[in-house]
Amino acid sequence: MIADDDDDLLFLLKSQLASAGYTVNICNNGDSIIEKLILLKPNLVLLDINMIGVDGGKLCSEIKKDKRLLDIKVLIMSGNYDIKKISSLCGADGYITKPLSYLTIENKISLMLSEN
Repeated sequence: MIADDDDDLLFLLKSQLASAGYTVNICNNGDSIIEKLILLKPNLVLLDINMIGVDGGKLCSEIKKDKRLLDIKVLIMSGNYDIKKISSLCGADGYITKPLSYLTIENKISLMLSEN
């Protein structure tokens, strides 16, 4: 699953990852992501830290504390210079810095999913 409030980015990433063989769901509203994760049970969520009205770091912490979501890997993405620290504090499984490189995203996703 990809969670970001940038619809253009969602469309682009969904298209690229789907063409690489991944099943991709999107969420452009951080308020509804927990419910979607519970319903869809994806292997991984690519989570933007800065969404309108939502703190992605807090969402990441909620995901990691929810027993129903224990098996979901969280990969956060942000242009924040402190992304490594934010990733560590919220319990993310990894991070990607913006501006995004599709090759980096695909490599990190592949690596994280192969760890299962």
